[in-house]
Amino acid sequence: PMVSLSGPRIEQETLDAEALALSQAERDDARRDLYGVNQDGEHERKSKDDMLAQFDREIALIPEEEKPAYLLATENVPGHVHSRDEKMKFLTAENFDPKAAARRMV
Repeated sequence: PMVSLSGPRIEQETLDAEALALSQAERDDARRDLYGVNQDGEHERKSKDDMLAQFDREIALIPEEEKPAYLLATENVPGHVHSRDEKMKFLTAENFDPKAAARRMV
């Protein structure tokens, strides 16, 4: 018997029909899950600098006893912990919610 290692083939018409069957909210949820953005580009309207500043404030509000690993990392690899790119990874993972991103980081 022949074994296929490729995934199933789905016709574009089938994909289109399934997409049309979704509500707008379901399509927005899927887009947010895939790309980390809202349909209306909500996070793009906010300044990245503002989000990063709020992220830093949220981390500062977390009591030291709740972030021992974070504090150790700031001592050992401060350039990594405090890098803009690293912070943006956490913000992206939490759909640009600074409080949730800060909690994730610590």
